[in-house]
This record gives sequence, C-alpha cells and structure tokens, in this order.
Amino acid sequence: MSVRFRAVLTACLAVPMGAVLLTACAGNAVTDPAELEGTWVLESYAEGVEQTDVDPAVNSEITFDNGQVTGSGGVNTFSGTYEADDGRLQFGPLASTLMAGEPAAMEQESGFFSALEATESFEVFEGKLVLSGKNNDTAAILVPK
Repeated sequence: MSVRFRAVLTACLAVPMGAVLLTACAGNAVTDPAELEGTWVLESYAEGVEQTDVDPAVNSEITFDNGQVTGSGGVNTFSGTYEADDGRLQFGPLASTLMAGEPAAMEQESGFFSALEATESFEVFEGKLVLSGKNNDTAAILVPK
C-alpha cells in the first residue's frame, strides 16, 4: 500500500462519511510539473515494500529547475535532466561523482538513487513530493527545503 493511499485512507476514515468523502480526499494530490520546481529533501525511500526513514545527519536532496536536476545523494553529487507531464516523471541519465563515504550514508544514497531510477510518476500530497514507480508503489517521499 502506498504511503499516499494510507494517508488518504486514514484521513478519510477518521470522519466516516462514505465514498463521497473518499473521492473528495483523493483530490488533494497535485500533479502539475510546476510544483516540482525547487529543492526537495529526502524523508524516506523504499526498501522492498517498506519505507525507510533517512538518517538526519545525511543530506540527500534534489533540485528541479526547468528540466534540469542537481542534488546530493548524501555522499556524491549528481546532475541530469527530467521530463514531467501531468503526474508522469522520467529522469534522463544522471551523472554522479564516485566518492566513498560512511556505510550508513552510502546505503541511504544507494536507496535514493534507486528510487530516482524507479520513478515513473509524482504527486505533491500534503506538501510532500511523492515519487512512485510501477504499480504506483511509493519509491521516495521528499519534503521542501
């Protein structure tokens, strides 16, 4: 179950008003590509079907700027391109530095880079950027910087 779906389900079931409320709650997600612009900080990433919270001491972030992305996985910096249209998001090849770091930072970076690679769609839901892969599975959740 995706994080967005769980949040919608929880919010909607808190006030039992039936399917009408569920439909209204689901409308809170935004898929306008302009919403991507700016810097987002990784909050969690997928490891299998579970979301793993980030180590707050490791800075993993991405900046979207008019078709270009730059960022840090936590150890290495990266840059590349992206295309977004009505909730669909595809990254072009991403170039990255190749430095080594602490094992925990490298693990988080690997999870973040895997999430970016798996991303097929996005939405901004309750102020958070949710990146999703196949079957709408949540690949990563980011918060604005």
